[in-house]
Amino acid sequence: MIRVRYRGSNELSPGLHATAERDGRRTTVYLLDGMTAVQRRSALRRLRLTARMGHCPRLPAAQLAFALFTDRIRTGIGRAGRMLRLHPAGSTVPIMVLSGGAIAFLLFSTVSIHVIRPGPQASRARAPRRWPRPARSRPARGRRARRPARAVLAPRVTQGIPAVPGLKGSWPILAAWAADPTPGS
Repeated sequence: MIRVRYRGSNELSPGLHATAERDGRRTTVYLLDGMTAVQRRSALRRLRLTARMGHCPRLPAAQLAFALFTDRIRTGIGRAGRMLRLHPAGSTVPIMVLSGGAIAFLLFSTVSIHVIRPGPQASRARAPRRWPRPARSRPARGRRARRPARAVLAPRVTQGIPAVPGLKGSWPILAAWAADPTPGS
């Protein structure tokens, strides 16, 4: 297993940008802090060459690539953590996202959602009408053109109410009142 760590220029031998040390089954590659990408690549190439000659522990390419990948992730997370600690604006957006997620969780956890799927017969059959619709009337012509046409109620509403001869076309409640003007007697 290979891991990558960083050291200052006073901790490495003069003229070296990288060194490798073996500690049991683990190999640690120490790189100089603040190297550019080209210097880093060159130092790692020199380390692999010296490892082939037997001057330092072996550095297999796959293990070294994995170690460099994990180092890149670790340093990226470290930089993000330093940014969050140093500047308050760096922590605003992540805190807003976490707060919004917590609020959404609390709101959605109080509601149970049930999905009701209609059967194959429901899509073909039309739903029955529950309320009577007013009948269409002819458009008025002549002098009566200004007055709006009156809607005629469907017969279902007036069932059970006797017809009153003098109240043609009036509301069923008025017709019921006219049929028995003295309720309770």
